[in-house]
This record gives sequence, C-alpha cells and structure tokens, in this order.
Amino acid sequence: MKKSLCGLLMIVSQLPVSASAQNTYNANLLTKITDVVTYTDELTVLFKVTNPPVVPNCNVSHFVVPASVPAENRQLILSRLLTARAGGETIYIGYDGQTCGPLGFVRVYRVG
Repeated sequence: MKKSLCGLLMIVSQLPVSASAQNTYNANLLTKITDVVTYTDELTVLFKVTNPPVVPNCNVSHFVVPASVPAENRQLILSRLLTARAGGETIYIGYDGQTCGPLGFVRVYRVG
C-alpha cells in the first residue's frame, strides 16, 4: 500500500500545472497583424504579429485569445484583429509577458 501511494504521489507531482491561472496583463506590444486563425471546432482565436515578443518558455509563433474569454468579447477582439489585418494598421496588443497561456501561446488581454 505504501509503495502504490508513493508511486501515485510521484505521478501526480509530475503532471503539468496549468499556467493560465497565473496569467496577468503586464506587457504591451506595438505591432502589425500578419495572420488570424480560427477553427470550427475550437473557441480560441490565434494570430501572428510582425515582431513577436520574447516570453520565457512560450511558443511565440502565435498569440491566443482563449475560449475562457466570453464569446462576445472574443468576437470584438476578432473583429478588431481582422480590421487591423485588412487595413495594415499598427495596433497595441496587451499580453502576459511572463507566463504562457493556453496551448503554450502568449495570452492576450487587449487589442486596440
């Protein structure tokens, strides 16, 4: 019994902990949007920028607006991203510059 409990504790201690619970808005980037990606079976919005930031241990190939953001807010952000992309605008992206968001991408808090 002791061995199995010890083994279970070792396994549980190695499970990845979600970083999204620790995310905070702490950085801004002035950039242009180069690509916007959505999927029919996923509620997240992904996008690329011309000058991605350096965020430790994150995949900076994309920014992510997670499914946890209310649908109306995601739609507003998506509209702003598409408008900026189509018009070639330079816009501010507010993001978490210290902790990875969902899917390991950079978590977005503001687009404008």
